[in-house]
Amino acid sequence: MPDIASLVASIDRRLDILNAEISQLEKARHAIENAGLNANRAAAEVSPPSQRTTGTTESSEPAPARSRGRRARTSRSGPSRRKSAPLSPEDVERVLSTAESGLSAGAIADEAGAEYQATLTLLRELELAGRIRREGTRRSTRWHLITDEERIAARAAELERLVRRAS
Repeated sequence: MPDIASLVASIDRRLDILNAEISQLEKARHAIENAGLNANRAAAEVSPPSQRTTGTTESSEPAPARSRGRRARTSRSGPSRRKSAPLSPEDVERVLSTAESGLSAGAIADEAGAEYQATLTLLRELELAGRIRREGTRRSTRWHLITDEERIAARAAELERLVRRAS
């Protein structure tokens, strides 16, 4: 366990780093405000001065006028869009191994942190390869991992059918 002196030294280093970052941010803010003030001065020659102030103690100049350009997109009420990592078959099998009653494609995508369409494509490929199976249709579809026990039971049933046909 580190001693108190090393903890204090670590905290001091982190504070120095944070103070340096705060100083840089304050300089950047000041430069932006000055650039806005210069733009306001140019606009003031054309129109009456704005009554708004910046609220800072550094300057009593009016605040820069708000841009009337494009508005920022508002967030949608649906699920957030996030970058997702490529999904591997092992990821799908890992997620399915924890669910006894199977999972929907959407739940698998959420659990694996991948996009829905990419997950669905991979699920169909794994189904064709015989590594997973699906039950249900449309919105009630659940995907299941095919276990070794299921493979053994299917092979035993197939061999039994072959024996019955031969006799």
